[in-house]
Amino acid sequence: MNINQNQIINWLNKKWYFLYIIIITVISRGLVILFLPQSSFSYDLKTWNIVSKCFTLGQNPYISTKYVNWPPFWMQIIFICNQLSKFLNIPLDVIIRIFFLVIEVICIYLIIKISKKYLNSGKIAHLIIIIVVLNPIFIILNYQHGQFDVVVSLWVLLFLYFLMEYNESNGTISWLFACLSLGIAILTKTIPFVLLPFLFYKTYKLNKRIKLLGLLLSIGPTALGMSIIFALSPEHIFKKVILPNAVCGYFGISGFLRAVNLDGLIPLYSKIFTMLLFIFLIWISIFLYKYLYNIDNNHLLVLVFLHLIIIPILGPAYGPQYIYWYLYILILIYFSKKLQWKKLFIIYYVTAIITYLIEYSLFPSHGAFLINAFNLKNLNILSNKLYSNDAQTLLRLPLLFLSLLLIFKGLNTLKYILKK
Repeated sequence: MNINQNQIINWLNKKWYFLYIIIITVISRGLVILFLPQSSFSYDLKTWNIVSKCFTLGQNPYISTKYVNWPPFWMQIIFICNQLSKFLNIPLDVIIRIFFLVIEVICIYLIIKISKKYLNSGKIAHLIIIIVVLNPIFIILNYQHGQFDVVVSLWVLLFLYFLMEYNESNGTISWLFACLSLGIAILTKTIPFVLLPFLFYKTYKLNKRIKLLGLLLSIGPTALGMSIIFALSPEHIFKKVILPNAVCGYFGISGFLRAVNLDGLIPLYSKIFTMLLFIFLIWISIFLYKYLYNIDNNHLLVLVFLHLIIIPILGPAYGPQYIYWYLYILILIYFSKKLQWKKLFIIYYVTAIITYLIEYSLFPSHGAFLINAFNLKNLNILSNKLYSNDAQTLLRLPLLFLSLLLIFKGLNTLKYILKK
């Protein structure tokens, strides 16, 4: 009888603590949705209304606007949200941000699941609340910025979950679900293609039919979606979606090149980086297929993290929303008992929060909530000074330095693998 009572209590505790997390998540996000004025919306969040009007007018947003330059998944979500907005008579921005809230809750659940099942993290409920739920970066990006990178994070977390499951069980179904998750991630935004090499890991055990099915699941959704929109307007899709449309000169190497008036070298650097990236992806695919037969899930996590962070940190393009590509993965590394990243993570975490609060409180393109929501117009002078290209590059310099330290830390963690 005592055993049954303990089992019931343990079950209730597990269910209730996740319910607490959901309640805190909903309240914190709900307050922002209710009270943040439209004047504090970022440029991106405002554009979704423009895109939605294209559907009403029967126009193709890839042609009629300059705001859609990804595979079609997000355009379809905007269409659904726009229909719900009309049906419920609720503003589109509210519907989109409620959608982000649902995605966030699922991401939090996946973080807990991965941490406990594959990283042996123990009790992390209080850490989830502090580091994820009450993280100003996530709140700002989803409910003021309004880009959809949180959706990319969801698919990446699912991919990671199934990849870790396959790593432990060698189950064919797990590998196929990993392929599908990555395929939808690439359909959402092309950046997760850098994780394609992981589908070569331990596939020597799979037969040719399973490998072919995995190939179809990983590239099929994007190929099908892109083929449809490409057929409607080949020239526009080639220029806006297939060719790079990077925002350069505000961070990292491209920011430094612009600061010293060497803007002309940015396209060259972009080409060199892209070429080296593809060479690296080919090499790591061969390495994972032929030479790496078994790796601990903790180190697999670090390897995935490195693939995702090198694009925004070392690449020519930058957007503050790009941190979403790897921040959940970094949090999982922090939760891991085996990986000793805690001190560096805390320094990075605090620095990132300070940087993002400055940007989103003062930058007009980001919403400038201190100026627009709190009517602190006397901050306009400071906003104008910090908004220049050079000032933005300098403001983000500590974040760049710490990101490079994270990359170095990751390589150092994996050095025993690279020596094989």
